[in-house]
Amino acid sequence: MIHRWLGIGLGPLVAMWFATGIVMHVVPFPNQSESQRVAGLSPLTLEAQVHGPADAVAALGVADGLRIRLIQRTDGAVYIVSSGSASTTLRAADLAPAAVRSHGLALAIGADHARQQGMAAPDPARLAQIDHDQWTVAGHYQRHRPLYHLTLDDDAGMEFYISSTTGEVVLDTSRWQRRWNYIGSVAHWIYAPALRSKPELWSTIVKWLSFAALALVVAGGVLGVARVGIGSKRPASPYHGLHWWHHVLGLASLVFVTTWVSRFESNAAGAGLVRERRRERERGRAPRRDPDDTPVSQEGIPGRVAR
Repeated sequence: MIHRWLGIGLGPLVAMWFATGIVMHVVPFPNQSESQRVAGLSPLTLEAQVHGPADAVAALGVADGLRIRLIQRTDGAVYIVSSGSASTTLRAADLAPAAVRSHGLALAIGADHARQQGMAAPDPARLAQIDHDQWTVAGHYQRHRPLYHLTLDDDAGMEFYISSTTGEVVLDTSRWQRRWNYIGSVAHWIYAPALRSKPELWSTIVKWLSFAALALVVAGGVLGVARVGIGSKRPASPYHGLHWWHHVLGLASLVFVTTWVSRFESNAAGAGLVRERRRERERGRAPRRDPDDTPVSQEGIPGRVAR
């Protein structure tokens, strides 16, 4: 009964997980690599005297920054100081706050990034400030919110997401990526923004669905082996027609399906790290580092500075 009713409820979901998992491995969820980030940066031009990185840290009143970067924006060189889960941007010339607070500056930054990448110019009419959407709901974008969402005027349907905190383009996606991800990662991980924006609820739902799918497979394996009649002289399936195919193919793929669902269940359980990180922050312990916090080598700038 367990296998039957779980199969009725979860069978289509497990089949969907398998199909969307294949798509997900071919077309990964949109993400910005370090090489993509660097490729979109403008050449650093220091025509006027600028403060050093130590001055930027001192101006913020922090003991130390996990990462300090000096980059060129359309409105001049700026320091980006990352510490813990937050980032602060200061003008290199006078150490004044340099967060992006206008659509005009965001548009200029997006146009410069597109030019550096050899892409078409952005469409000024398609610039909006958002908190998150389908592609930017993950927690590591929290330090960059609100985001400026900018669409380019090109055939590829490119879209940029610009941080209001640092003025960097933190993500770009194409129409091709977005379409395939709707039938890949979005469906596979149940990545509805309304649900994914609530990490604890999303983690719990995915974990329990995957656990129920594992129970479905294990129950089917136990039942399938028991019905073969291993103790008899001629073990054989007692079923006929489609039931026979279900029995035989289920036993033939039992090891593969069990290990595959078990791996999915363990990955889903890993989503609970979101909860752990939140609890650690509430207790005052050091949070897990975001990708933006990873110290990098110097790139020709004195002090602890990287592009």
